[in-house]
Amino acid sequence: MSTSEGTWRLFKTPIHDRSPAIERLPVHLPNQQLVIYRDTDNIQEITNRAAAKKTPLTEWFETNLKYPDLAKALTYAEFP
Repeated sequence: MSTSEGTWRLFKTPIHDRSPAIERLPVHLPNQQLVIYRDTDNIQEITNRAAAKKTPLTEWFETNLKYPDLAKALTYAEFP
């Protein structure tokens, strides 16, 4: 670490800047989400996995149905 970098870190000056911050949001049609599996995995186990059926997009829609007030406050990009 150089003297300059040490000073920047000491004063908490941002060293790396990303502007604007970009996050890729997955969008898909119903039941057409991306599923990753190995060649050796059992096809029945893959299709029955709960994780394969839940995506950030589907969970955002479910949350909007359950909590309409929250739906007005958060966009898909802001959804945790």
